[in-house]
Amino acid sequence: KGQIIILESTTYPGTTLEIVKPILEKISSLVAGEDFLLGYSPERIDPGNKEWTFKNTPKIVSGINETSLKKISEFYNSIIDEVVEVSGTREAEMVKLVENTYRQVNIAMVNELAILSNMLDIDIWEVVDAAKTKPFGFQSFRPGPGVGGHCIPIDPKYLSFKTRQIGQPVRFVELAQEINNSMPNYVISRISELMNKKEILLKNSKILILGVAYKKDIGDTRESPAIDIIESLLDKSVQVSFYDPYVDELIVNKESIFKEQDLEGVSNYDMVIIHTPHTSFNKIDFENIKSLIFDTTGSFTISNAERI
Repeated sequence: KGQIIILESTTYPGTTLEIVKPILEKISSLVAGEDFLLGYSPERIDPGNKEWTFKNTPKIVSGINETSLKKISEFYNSIIDEVVEVSGTREAEMVKLVENTYRQVNIAMVNELAILSNMLDIDIWEVVDAAKTKPFGFQSFRPGPGVGGHCIPIDPKYLSFKTRQIGQPVRFVELAQEINNSMPNYVISRISELMNKKEILLKNSKILILGVAYKKDIGDTRESPAIDIIESLLDKSVQVSFYDPYVDELIVNKESIFKEQDLEGVSNYDMVIIHTPHTSFNKIDFENIKSLIFDTTGSFTISNAERI
């Protein structure tokens, strides 16, 4: 009694009111909004981002009634620079889904355009860089090997679950997820093509993955496209190793993937796949690597590399 309970985990709209509130009232025999306060405030954390931290990132807050909203706002105002109140918990729950679905959809669009551009012999990276010079009406997204982490690949599924409950599937969002999920297979098809041109068989070849984290300068491999890429390569009897200064160990299909401690023997590999653009990789002399190089990130200027 007298507690303030705030949910932060990403979920579908209605969870706070329809699931959590009844459970809390049942197990406590108390009334939400009177005996205890309840609200929802979606987590906004960007791992590895040193500019936007927990303290200076605007915080969305909501409550199941005015009293809850007021107290929750007071709490967050004491630790965060800016608090943004919304009218209800459903709206707050939807905010997080909109933010990450927006990214999922736009990444999928540029990924599909990257596939098309490759077929048309167009440099998608040059296109995106040129397009972002437009000072209005365009936000730059870059293609890659897929999406990772515990937000962007997961959150749109909550939206799909809820909308299917009401008989209105979000087809556009689900298609975007399909496209992004297919990118690891596209990476495999591209490297197979490149190796075939050099008369190198994929089977029993040696491939090094540079970076296995889902984003740069962190060690989080959750939902990383690198896992799917490695899994597929193992299925094709490829000898796979990885190098990532942020990841000590990687298990794929219960198999421990060999980690290179440095890049001294990098030219012993048939193919190097750049998966994660860690800042430290800028120091690598890619031009002197004799292996085939496939850059899924487009973050490096390498004359002898193919890009996604």
